[in-house]
Amino acid sequence: MSTAGVDHLTGATVADAPPPCRECVWWQTRPGRDPVEKRRWIEAAEDEFGPWGKVYRDGGRVIGLVQYGPADAFPRAHAMPAGPPSRDAAIITCAYLIEAGSPWTLQSLILAAIGECRDRGLHALEAYAYRYGPTRPSRSASSATEPSSRRTSYAISASTRADQLAESS
Repeated sequence: MSTAGVDHLTGATVADAPPPCRECVWWQTRPGRDPVEKRRWIEAAEDEFGPWGKVYRDGGRVIGLVQYGPADAFPRAHAMPAGPPSRDAAIITCAYLIEAGSPWTLQSLILAAIGECRDRGLHALEAYAYRYGPTRPSRSASSATEPSSRRTSYAISASTRADQLAESS
């Protein structure tokens, strides 16, 4: 029997993450600066915020990941064309699916992120749209992507359900 479910993304579970996500520090690095060391960033993020994402496992195999946390933990977000994130918001910086044919995985991860942010007393969860260029991005921390000029914010409260999310741009 296969077990499936959502687990925290932490320093203890990052080794199980999809290969491109294990060492990526694009969101954690300020534009024009040298990349930060992932292990040091993880320690600081966990001290300040706790788990900084979610992984979805199916039969022990990770099939999806979402990374999120307080905006200050992701300096790149402050340089996005859509403007800096709201001060009282957490931000989703990336989502990764191993199999494109399982969109329910992403939905489960986003709902888990919303619930955790709500439980921590955060008032909003924001995400930046990102569009791939003509070729898929490389697996390095460098960017082969093109930023969108749109930011989406979802207001969350203790009574928020997935079908009640209020989108604002």
